[in-house]
Amino acid sequence: GTSDRLQKAFKTTMAPGTIVSNFFSNPMIFNVGAGTNPLTQIYDMVGAYRKMAKGLSDADVYEARKLGVIGGDSGRILTGSSNEQLAIGNVKENIAKRALNKFGRFYGAIDDGAKLGLWKRLQKQGMNPQDAALEVAKFTQDYNNVGRTITLIADTPVLGKPFARFSPEL
Repeated sequence: GTSDRLQKAFKTTMAPGTIVSNFFSNPMIFNVGAGTNPLTQIYDMVGAYRKMAKGLSDADVYEARKLGVIGGDSGRILTGSSNEQLAIGNVKENIAKRALNKFGRFYGAIDDGAKLGLWKRLQKQGMNPQDAALEVAKFTQDYNNVGRTITLIADTPVLGKPFARFSPEL
């Protein structure tokens, strides 16, 4: 329920240490397998955040979303919130839920920025967009594809572990 999502949010999407760790784990741990320099990847991530701020009006963001590179919404998945709960402008939400959901979207944007930055870097290195998208899928987290058992462990109320989806990715 709501208290379970709140508890998971405080441990993941709202925890400063987890947010910083999430930002740096992408270029320093996961994306290195794709043959990118971690410092260059951080630079690319910052550029990706600028593009994402423009939304779908940016051609790269539009194509990356179409290819499934971005849009996985890891913040929602980690806290167990539904898409409806994260809908922008949902008038049914109280102030606390809106704040929680903003943290969830922000956390998801960190992962999307890393994916978009890596996707663009791989294209600069000569890959076509489709192959780059497959490479990004190989070397970034996708909490949608961890399997039923891990999902059950993560989503079990009160006892569920919010990081259960992360560990198999290592």
